[in-house]
Order: sequence, then structure tokens, then C-alpha cells
Amino acid sequence: MSADPLKPVAGVSLQKYAELAVKMRAAGNDREACAQIAAQEGIHRLAWEHAMVEWNSRLRSEATRGAVVAAYFKHYQRALLLHSERAATATMDAYVEMSAMIRTETQEPRKRPADVKSMCQAYGIDEKKWVEISRHWVTKLTHDPALFATYSDRLRKRVLEMDEAYLSRT
Repeated sequence: MSADPLKPVAGVSLQKYAELAVKMRAAGNDREACAQIAAQEGIHRLAWEHAMVEWNSRLRSEATRGAVVAAYFKHYQRALLLHSERAATATMDAYVEMSAMIRTETQEPRKRPADVKSMCQAYGIDEKKWVEISRHWVTKLTHDPALFATYSDRLRKRVLEMDEAYLSRT
């Protein structure tokens, strides 16, 4: 090992290694997928595998861990900001509307359809994005009682409007 624990390995700097780690998160332990991502970044498979082994060794080694871990996490955090897919978000107005689409006070046999799949289709999102949007708003609403009260009032009103419109059409 080099005397400089931050010296690039097989042409892969610690910054590049951290960036690739972020880009490879979804690939998990799939070495083939990771090698393909590295190749897309211009790093040949053998160079990537050598760099991966050596950087992991430096991150774990008693002799180099301090310097390498501190630098790695700085680069990793920056890479997360630059290369992570941003969680889906929506305005409060859109969240109220989406939430109202999946709630109803109507009863059988004239129950208004209120399913997540249809709502997602109407908004051009998938269920994963709905979960992200919902998680964002649930977190925000649970930490702000006044905002939660506003949301609840608006949601109740919108559900009633949608139910009335549906019942008038059926």
C-alpha cells in the first residue's frame, strides 16, 4: 500500500469511488451491475475491482481508517447531493387533491372509486413516488399541528366535493 492513503487506486480517486458508491447503491452486491456502472464512467472492470478492494481495505485498516473515512464521507455526502434521485414531492394543494382521490365517504352500492392506482395514473406517478410524497407530508404534518389542522379541513372539504360530484353523475 502507498504511504499516502488518499492516493488514487488504479486511476480511481477516493472522490470517484464515493461517487460510484452512490451510483451503485441500487445495484447492491451485484458485481456485474457495479462493473457496468463503472464502465459507463470510463473505468475498466479490472481497474474497478482492484480499486474497490483497495479502497475498502483502506477504509477498514487501522493504519489508514482515520484519514480515509473522514475524506470518504465528505465525498460521499457531496455525491449523494449531486447524484441521488431526489425524493418525489408535491405542493400541499396537490397532496390534498391526491389524498382526496383515495378517500370517500360514499357507501355501496354508489361508492366513489378511491384507489391509489387510479390516483397515481391521474398524476403521472407510480406508487413509489406516492409513498415518497406521502412520507414527506406526513412527517411535515406531524410536526406542525396548525398545518395538520389546515390539511385535515381542506381534505374533508375536498372529499365531500368529490363525493357530491360523483353522486350527482351516478
